[in-house]
Amino acid sequence: MALHGNGDYVSAFRGGRLYLNQRVIKEKDLDAATLRAEAAAFLARMSGVDRVYTSDAIMAGTAGEDADALRRNTSVATAGDVTVLVAPGFELVDDFDGQVSTDPDVPHYVRRAVAATAPAFIFAPGLPAERIDVPVDARAIAPTVTRLLRIRSPNGAVAAPLALGSR
Repeated sequence: MALHGNGDYVSAFRGGRLYLNQRVIKEKDLDAATLRAEAAAFLARMSGVDRVYTSDAIMAGTAGEDADALRRNTSVATAGDVTVLVAPGFELVDDFDGQVSTDPDVPHYVRRAVAATAPAFIFAPGLPAERIDVPVDARAIAPTVTRLLRIRSPNGAVAAPLALGSR
């Protein structure tokens, strides 16, 4: 049973972002923030979905492990209404106006979340030798290197740098 009746409430799903059809929401006189929250709650219950954030939570700075970085790197003008992050081993396939081609020459984008298991070595003057035996998110490597170089972290960085040499 549909909560708000029949309609094309979703206009697109690209890059792990769900875009709601604002025209339909306005025609049915619905609250967009409520609809985003309902969509996020529904998607969060699906298998393979690790985390779901609404654009409202991202802009309020309440989404994710590093909410401030996520907010800084999100543009309200182009952000999806709901952001979906998949669990390791699952994949998201972008749609292209509802047409997914089997032609190998047509671009077919797949987003995967997998746990990377590879060693990383960082050599820097003045940095004492140290072995980290716990798993480290690969997204923390670039912010760590930029911190050691004392330059600005990449715009898309979502992980905090490692605390090297502080033990």
